[in-house]
Amino acid sequence: MKKKIMLMAIFAISSQAFASATKELPVLVKQDYATVGTVYLQGEAFQKVIKDKEGTGPAMMKRSFGPVELFAGDMIKGGQVSKVATLNGKFFLSLKNEADLEAIAKSHGLDVEFTKGNLAILKAPQDMELSALLDILSHDARVSTVNLEKITNEMAPE
Repeated sequence: MKKKIMLMAIFAISSQAFASATKELPVLVKQDYATVGTVYLQGEAFQKVIKDKEGTGPAMMKRSFGPVELFAGDMIKGGQVSKVATLNGKFFLSLKNEADLEAIAKSHGLDVEFTKGNLAILKAPQDMELSALLDILSHDARVSTVNLEKITNEMAPE
């Protein structure tokens, strides 16, 4: 009986200490995003989002009624629970023949940032629309695979 009373007292004290400690934890401000529209990248749907500066939630006034365009610096989100990713305009390519790299970069107006064998990273200019370029590169017969780089802060320290 004494052990039971002692355990209950210890549990009560530790619960109070834990509750008071959790009240002191800082509250992280959740960033709200407004959806501008939907864009499809290689058959996968993403929402183009912008930071909702007013804090009013996704406003209908911000929705795009035409085709959604993506440029370097734009933010996208896939699905309800995915993290928001920022596009930097870089494409990861796997080429069928590494000798085609310069021709591919020149024909699409891209800069070569890195190359190793048949793998390359190409960067689009700031004013180039990325979703159309991704479609063009994915249908280029000289390219095996292409991916648009999406940067999240998933691994950033808190």
